[in-house]
Amino acid sequence: MELFLEKGADPTIKNKSGFTCLHIAARNGYTNMVKLLISKGVDPNIRDNFGNSASYWAKEFDHYEIKNILPEPLKITKEEFTEYMEQVWADAGVDPGKKKGKKGKKGKKGKKK
Repeated sequence: MELFLEKGADPTIKNKSGFTCLHIAARNGYTNMVKLLISKGVDPNIRDNFGNSASYWAKEFDHYEIKNILPEPLKITKEEFTEYMEQVWADAGVDPGKKKGKKGKKGKKGKKK
């Protein structure tokens, strides 16, 4: 794996199920590969097509050493996210309820004869 990464292979490519190298390594208990991928900057929170992270698969297959390497996925409700974003917008001075107007010429359209 290290050689592939050194040669420029993309470890975030997904298969049909959305699994990356990290998902597969975590699922199969390849601790050293998980450590390598994380050290190369692979996002440990990337999700497969089922919405699961590598941490989920490590736990599902009882690979607790790997589970302890990977961070817990962020869990936040829609309401908590909305409240957080409203605060971010307010801090930035943005009104999220205000829509941008269309750019272009203003004026009346001519009548067809």
